[in-house]
Amino acid sequence: MTPGGERYPFIQREPGLGESGLVPLLPLTLAARTSLPITGLLDTGATVNVLPYGIGLQLGAVWDSRSRRSRSAATSLRSKPGAWS
Repeated sequence: MTPGGERYPFIQREPGLGESGLVPLLPLTLAARTSLPITGLLDTGATVNVLPYGIGLQLGAVWDSRSRRSRSAATSLRSKPGAWS
């Protein structure tokens, strides 16, 4: 561990998967118009971050009906752009 670093335990999310079901979860507080304590997945290899729609609403995001398509090698996602009011 590097000086000043933190450690987070791997938690069993899918018991039937054995060690493959272990994921690093960490406590977070997201803040915008309000703050919301949540648990997030630590994914150091992620190139895209996703904010669940319901959490965005709780934080005060204003979502409109437009959608945007994002593509990656593995999947295609539909997202709704949001703006903080």
